[in-house]
Amino acid sequence: MDKPRSRRPGLGLLVGVLLAALTGCGLVDGGDQTPATPGSPQVADALTATLKARARAVRTGDRQAFLATVDHDDPKLVRRQRTYFANLAQLPISRLRYRLDPATLIRAGDRWSALVEVRLQLSGFDQWPVVSREEVGFAPGPDGSSYVLAKERGDDSSGRQPWDSRAIVVRERPGVLGIFDHQSADQADAVLASVAAGVDLVGARVPYDWDRHVVVYALSGTSALSAIAGLPGGDPERLDGVSVPVGQRGDEAASTRLVLHPRMLSAPPAQRDRLIRHELTHIALADRDNHAPTWLSEGIAEYVSVQPIAEADRTLARPALIAASSRSLKLPDARTFNGPDSEANYGVAWWACEALVDLYGEPMLWQLLDKMGAADGDDWDAVLEDTLQMSADDLAAEAGRRMLAAYGVPD
Repeated sequence: MDKPRSRRPGLGLLVGVLLAALTGCGLVDGGDQTPATPGSPQVADALTATLKARARAVRTGDRQAFLATVDHDDPKLVRRQRTYFANLAQLPISRLRYRLDPATLIRAGDRWSALVEVRLQLSGFDQWPVVSREEVGFAPGPDGSSYVLAKERGDDSSGRQPWDSRAIVVRERPGVLGIFDHQSADQADAVLASVAAGVDLVGARVPYDWDRHVVVYALSGTSALSAIAGLPGGDPERLDGVSVPVGQRGDEAASTRLVLHPRMLSAPPAQRDRLIRHELTHIALADRDNHAPTWLSEGIAEYVSVQPIAEADRTLARPALIAASSRSLKLPDARTFNGPDSEANYGVAWWACEALVDLYGEPMLWQLLDKMGAADGDDWDAVLEDTLQMSADDLAAEAGRRMLAAYGVPD
């Protein structure tokens, strides 16, 4: 089961929310571009008024007012913005604001562009607004004194969210917000039920406080995975799912998005449930597993994910079993964890945690995680030896022996 670790290089994987409104908005082609002139404060005020009108229209559900802020000389842009408004209308938005950065104003003839900060908070799911910046283009409005959003210049945004660029279908149950599209919506009930059940199971196993509220993206394409900066392994086709923190403030995130690969929608329910429990464990551990070795955080996620499964039904990838038969088995390294040997790495990490539990009891997992987190990369092997009187190679050997005892020696 090929899953990435939630420990993306830098918590702020950007998956932070790219809101928006701004899908489809950017510079127009052509024309000489010059920095803003001293008269720009009036222009900035007019552009800000347009952005405020857009946010107000979303809050009040006034589609006509929202579309009045769009350049109607571009029918394709109008259609995209109509879809965008319909998407936002489905979301439980508690805060939405667009803020123009006047220092970034650039003129192209009678048109302007600037960077706009988008702040959007999902009620009940985000601790605070998730912030993104996007380059937006403006054209003179019909009255000659106001401005409207103009043609897009291209995809200059990072971290786009599903509601920015395609029609979505939102489904919700207590504690779970699901983002689907028209092709995947028929799986909404099954996915939401799996996530809700997973939250209960993981919450009962992981001894840390977390809010147990989850936003899951389950779309028919891989665009949400591809939009993730620093995607583990770099290839969305290699991942079944990933959990991505958004709205980073220091070591805390506003929320985490659980993003599923489309193939998981048609996967056997038991396989999908296991993957979801794995990713929910990363969400429950929050920043703790970003300060621990990859083998431990991924191994814990795998260990928790299989607990509801009968031991005889807990599958192990064949590459992991082949690795277990090696005389030089090592604990997986973070630098290559999601590479070509990822299936083996996940198996070895999982069974390293099984060995820890077998030898010392489950509380040792959390004790070791806390100690490794306190060390934060400062000689984790020494922490392991001080805590267990066992080297990393010894633990790898214990994991290998147990894998072979449980599954047999591979042909």
